Amino acid sequence: MSPNNIKRCFVITATTLLMLPLLNGCVDDDSVVTTPVELPEPGPVAVIATVASDFSSGATTVVTVDQPRTVVNDISPTISDITVTTDGQNIYRLERFMADNITKFSVENPGDAIWQYSTLDDGEDGSSNPHDFILASENKGYILRYGKANAWIVNPAATTAADFKTGEIDLGVYDADGVPNMTKGIIVNGKLFIAMQALDATWAPGQAYVAVIDIATDTEIDTGKSEINGIPLPITNPEKMHYSADTGLIYIQGAGKFWGVAEYDGGIITLDPETYEIQMIVDDGDAQSAPYGNITEMAIVSATKGYFVGYQGWGDNTLYSFNPTTGDVNPTAVAGIFAKNIADIEVGPLGQLWVASQSDFGVIIVDPATDTSEEQIISTGALTPNTIIFTQ
Repeated sequence: MSPNNIKRCFVITATTLLMLPLLNGCVDDDSVVTTPVELPEPGPVAVIATVASDFSSGATTVVTVDQPRTVVNDISPTISDITVTTDGQNIYRLERFMADNITKFSVENPGDAIWQYSTLDDGEDGSSNPHDFILASENKGYILRYGKANAWIVNPAATTAADFKTGEIDLGVYDADGVPNMTKGIIVNGKLFIAMQALDATWAPGQAYVAVIDIATDTEIDTGKSEINGIPLPITNPEKMHYSADTGLIYIQGAGKFWGVAEYDGGIITLDPETYEIQMIVDDGDAQSAPYGNITEMAIVSATKGYFVGYQGWGDNTLYSFNPTTGDVNPTAVAGIFAKNIADIEVGPLGQLWVASQSDFGVIIVDPATDTSEEQIISTGALTPNTIIFTQ
């Protein structure tokens, strides 16, 4: 049998997992009805967190990366405030503000939860609002809790809640209110880099930092860049981090303040993971001249090709390309993608750019070699695409 004829079975739950109780072990619910859905093997898949336009609900979409693509929508319906991450073989869904949990799914069976654990300690008040989950190994990961001072160290292989949380890292020093709004992390060369937004009481972004953690000891490294160990950033509201093996640098995108009266304190910077030196690559401008608007998304293809989203307002987003080495920006909209709501851009396993267009209720695929898009948009059904990840 040829590889193209081999099938694997994705079992999608037909019942809603909304309000799935927080568990002390694996999911075992005989009332859940499953329906097999066949997707071609082998090859990676895209996993897309999707949300309703009115933010009333959310779900997951799975798409095969290779053509002809197979799409399965509305997997594991839930709330709208969700994001997804992966270790390559498993999917981790974070339900964020006031939901405060993380759920593990196998890519072989993305509709059935393996476990779901709370991201709050017993008796802990308020919302942890988990924003990112970074895997260090099959037995170790880090949950960035946007609404709390401490990041959690966890064991993703745990089968009980008691064994899930194994430690924590206190980052409260990075904001005067003790809540640094940790939002994104990445592991490079044995170090975890954590970006923090440090919002004030009015939700305006403050002095952003990156804390650096030695993952062998789970202790913070003194970078020599500030009195509080971490690295102060020249941009505010950091959202995306990407490590490029081509340049040996971490790229960080900051959006500035893009709600209410816009403030252009963002852009794209590079961070050297060894020297901790920072360089501004793309500046979003100022109140007098902001040629792209706020910069709200970023993807790096190579040392000479990257993309970002210019945000001029709700429904007025444009996709631009730039050179990650020189910072030169092509001011023309890529593939005619403008005047849209763009929620995410990610580079897939085949080197294509996947653009989550909420205006189109689907994903646009762009070829970086030509900056042209496929004619067919990948539909995410009745929900809009929000976050895209890829399995191996």
